[in-house]
Amino acid sequence: MAKKVILEAGRTFSEFSLLTDYTSKDCNLNNINLKSKLGDLNLESPFLSAAMTSVTGYEMALALGKEGGLGVLPARLPINEQVEIINKIKRYEMGFVEDPVSVRDNATIDEAVRLVEKHGHSKIPITDRNNVFLGLF
Repeated sequence: MAKKVILEAGRTFSEFSLLTDYTSKDCNLNNINLKSKLGDLNLESPFLSAAMTSVTGYEMALALGKEGGLGVLPARLPINEQVEIINKIKRYEMGFVEDPVSVRDNATIDEAVRLVEKHGHSKIPITDRNNVFLGLF
């Protein structure tokens, strides 16, 4: 629910001209803040994806989330697919995984690819029969 209606014209990038050599010296990456508020959500960057099946899926929503934006899943996407995408994103972590999915050293590449796709990981550990870590796939 909207808390406030803003009766001002919106702006697009084409309405602004940035002139070279007219930026002050104190304007640098350390002083730029792109944080935005979207309802009760605080975003690190003001980017949202289009709610279209041809635009936003797992990959786009994950990429935008990593950069502080928001991937908007299409409303026409079946609920079970929306839930699956959200769960894959929630499982994705750039750090420690407590109970990782792993593949044995004698598995085929096809088996490894299927595990990666099924669980939404970017990498999976390869282990021997004693669960000793050998590398990453």
